Amino acid sequence: MNTRCLQILLGLYCLLAVSFSYAQVYKWMDESGTVHFTDDPAKVPEKYWDRVEEKKTIKEEGGKPSDEGKWSNRRIQREPTDRFGRRESWWRDRASKWWVQLEDATSQHERITKEIEEAGKVLEKARNDGKRRRYRRKIKRLQEEDEKYKAQIDEARHMLNDVLLDEARVAGADPSWLHP
Repeated sequence: MNTRCLQILLGLYCLLAVSFSYAQVYKWMDESGTVHFTDDPAKVPEKYWDRVEEKKTIKEEGGKPSDEGKWSNRRIQREPTDRFGRRESWWRDRASKWWVQLEDATSQHERITKEIEEAGKVLEKARNDGKRRRYRRKIKRLQEEDEKYKAQIDEARHMLNDVLLDEARVAGADPSWLHP
């Protein structure tokens, strides 16, 4: 008998505790007509933000006002997107590969240019034919390697200044999103 009373009291306590807790519910309908509910606005897909219905909240304990205005403020202040819903971060990620390639290839080109200059100075001062041949081969090898880096630099500049910039304009993205 005592355990039965204890179970009933515990059940009533749980019901009362839940009914007086803070509650904010967001409701939206997707394209297929399915209705969804959540208590976390971050779980609402961005494309349904304009369809969200907010249910009135109960004030929290201590008389503090609820944060029902947070959701509408978040909707107003959401990050700008292009025509296809892609954000600035998507464009920056896309361009970052080319910025990294441009930076790496430029530093390698500068390194090789210095090595060619140093080898040229040694070649000018070399007196025996063996040393001259060795440094001519070294300079030729460095020049061939440098051509690869110049091609990478040209490719990265073309992608950043032409291809991605044109894609951003067509998509209605801000061109400044392509810069690091």
